Amino acid sequence: MRYPSTIVSDNPGPAPVEPSGQAILMIEDDYLWRRVFDRKIGEFAEISWVSTIRDAGYELDNYAYGGLIADLGLPDSTPDQTISSLDRLSRRLPTIVVSGNAEAIDHIEERLPGLRGAIFKPDFDAPLIRRWIASGFSRIAFQSSNA
Repeated sequence: MRYPSTIVSDNPGPAPVEPSGQAILMIEDDYLWRRVFDRKIGEFAEISWVSTIRDAGYELDNYAYGGLIADLGLPDSTPDQTISSLDRLSRRLPTIVVSGNAEAIDHIEERLPGLRGAIFKPDFDAPLIRRWIASGFSRIAFQSSNA
């Protein structure tokens, strides 16, 4: 069953979302998707880009970020390796995953208990991501890809 993503929190944050200047690390290797995310949330948050899990580890060891948004399909690892690495990374800072593969996110919550949410890329909702950042990275409801 498909349902809209929503912020799950006692305090949904301010109604009008103001730019936060919050630093977000995004792991995405596809240039076109980078442009989509930049256009939709780049004016609201400071986004730093890496293309691999290895580069993300380096960034997180050397720079401070408020949140992590990660694609599951990366060039340096299989989806299972990416999930394993994200399990470690999501313990360090609030993390959500995005994927163009609906099946990849269907049961991701069980595999990554520290995850704050999962979004199917074609359903990417910029206002949701903005509210997630403004709310202090509250948990978001996981999307299901089943119609």
